[in-house]
Amino acid sequence: MPAAATALTEAARGGVRLRALGEDEAARLIGSELVRRLRHYTLALYSHGVHHADSRGIILADTKFEFGRLPGGDLIL
Repeated sequence: MPAAATALTEAARGGVRLRALGEDEAARLIGSELVRRLRHYTLALYSHGVHHADSRGIILADTKFEFGRLPGGDLIL
């Protein structure tokens, strides 16, 4: 399988449409350190899922993880 890739999006205000973000724009919105952490978490979760699925004869082709923040600032999945 090719290497995993990530795509950054944000929910459109007042709607459910997603808007694609470039890495520079995402960094301006949430900070480059958080972008780095989210990429790390996304790839780690995907890798775990791929290995789990593969052990059961399933090919994991596409996933979507949505992260958010609690009022105290903690990240949630």
